Amino acid sequence: MLGETALDHGFYHVIVWIALIAMLATLLDYALTIYAQRSSSAKSGWGLPMVNVFAGLGLLSISAIPWAHFNVGHPLSDEIYKARALIAPEHEFVGSGPWPFGIDEVVWRCDVGACDGDPKNTESIYHHRHLDISFRYVLYSQCMSPEFNLATAQAIDVDMTDFGADRRRTARAFFDEEGRFIGPQYRWFTTPLMWSQLTELEKRNSSVSFDRAMTELATWYNEDRRTNHMPTWTEWEHLSELIISEDTEVIHRTSGLLVGIQLKDGSEYMGTQARPGDLDNLLTKCGVDCEQIDVVR
Repeated sequence: MLGETALDHGFYHVIVWIALIAMLATLLDYALTIYAQRSSSAKSGWGLPMVNVFAGLGLLSISAIPWAHFNVGHPLSDEIYKARALIAPEHEFVGSGPWPFGIDEVVWRCDVGACDGDPKNTESIYHHRHLDISFRYVLYSQCMSPEFNLATAQAIDVDMTDFGADRRRTARAFFDEEGRFIGPQYRWFTTPLMWSQLTELEKRNSSVSFDRAMTELATWYNEDRRTNHMPTWTEWEHLSELIISEDTEVIHRTSGLLVGIQLKDGSEYMGTQARPGDLDNLLTKCGVDCEQIDVVR
């Protein structure tokens, strides 16, 4: 809020001036100290001035990009954006692919019970298609029977619209390749009731720790997402050529420099504009040839 409203050029303009004045004052003080040594035997201390200079440089580096945001068109701002465009950000403009804990048939195979993904369904077992990990929902907490809950709600005149009389709570329990219990989705779900829901085989100690299983699951997910679901990073020059090539179907734009595109063949690319407004200028120059492209935020 301060960056957008304070003073004419934003609050970051003030920070830049503070940093510059602090460094100039430090250098001037150090120069005067050196000059005074010609008539004095006192030693100059360089530690504090250096700390002040580095602190000023730190302020400049922190405020460089937001300063450029509020001073578009300034020659120095263009140089800052050029440097920023060289950094490939960790940013996704498309869906991230199958979530490892989501019940996606591409990730999990189920051949027991209804396989409907309902947390109240404690019979279906879901096996990971690439890892030796499986899970099923297990009851860990139960508050009376549905009939009792329904009667209580009616007695105290509770709105029955969307009222779920079944107050049972279930959580995912994970198992290894032999069906032995690894751990619950959340550690505090380990209750006596949950243990009573496990079979004798499932209660056996597993050689796989819960942390190791979750690490394998997360590692697989990140590699799969980056391999199959992440766009290819490319330079702005190449991105510009693709946009005007009549092969681009969708442009994903952000409030910053990041731009993503999806081609008609399904391939996806992302990159950063060299400076603010490059995408708008490109689309204006392209004219009617780019009108069929769907531009979304």
